[in-house]
Amino acid sequence: MSWELILNKGLNTVLALGFFAAIVVFLRFLYGPKGRFRDPQWDAWNEEARLALEKELDSKEYAALREAFTAYARSWFSGDPEQDRHLTLKLEHSFRVCAHASELAASEPALADPEVSRALKIAALFHDVARFEQYVKYKTFADDLSYNHGVMGAKIVLRQGFIKNEPPAVRRLVLGAVALHNRLTLPDTLPEKPRLVLSALRDADKLDILRVMEGHLKPDGTADSVVLLHLKDEPKAYSPAVLSALEQGRVALYRDMRYYNDFRLVLCTWLFDLHFPTALRIAQQGGHIERIIDGLAALPEVREKARAATRSMKKQ
Repeated sequence: MSWELILNKGLNTVLALGFFAAIVVFLRFLYGPKGRFRDPQWDAWNEEARLALEKELDSKEYAALREAFTAYARSWFSGDPEQDRHLTLKLEHSFRVCAHASELAASEPALADPEVSRALKIAALFHDVARFEQYVKYKTFADDLSYNHGVMGAKIVLRQGFIKNEPPAVRRLVLGAVALHNRLTLPDTLPEKPRLVLSALRDADKLDILRVMEGHLKPDGTADSVVLLHLKDEPKAYSPAVLSALEQGRVALYRDMRYYNDFRLVLCTWLFDLHFPTALRIAQQGGHIERIIDGLAALPEVREKARAATRSMKKQ
């Protein structure tokens, strides 16, 4: 074959490719993204379909994580009613924290990032994964009498391989949130995404603990020494350090608690540590704080101080 024929065939091929490329560019100009004749509704339909597919895939993957978590939790059940009752409490608490975390992710624009949202939901599921071993081995939920359940929880998540299929960025966010969720304050050096996941997890956790504690702290409630961290039930006793924290608008320390009334006051101070407006709204609408404060009936002056402090939060 002569070079003239080869050159001619090459030119024809180039021309044909150029012709088809021109057609593609022209059609894209007319009907592509921002095209002159593109119906905007097409983009809306495509985005809706994409989000629906992502949600379906996410729900299936999350269901698998939930099953793995449930299986692990139930592996600690023994058939002993007292033990299993406390483990059931933590299992149900984990699922309710998941529900609050999902509500926060859906309501707060700051949590809309896909990595942040997914990490938050997974961290909510596993945040108390160490509680089952903790209770079985030590018969307590008090970390100072056993171990740091946040740090141990992160170790269990790693050891069990629960999130081994998650992207590395999501794994890091989940492990950090689980390990740090029970700290009194957040580290100042946290980057934005870890801080968002951790803050939202702590809010979701507090929202359900308020519900749980209301049931155990009301006068006719089901007081449980394990749940109430082995505090003393003395209706007219309280610790001044805890009340002082409430009056100063800061979170009170667990180590300052001695009595049930101290726990009531500590729970009131949690309103100062909610990071998202949605969480504060849920806490106030639930009415748990008001009913917890009602348990201070034997200390009317303290009760009124607690009401005044929580009312000031509602005005913010």
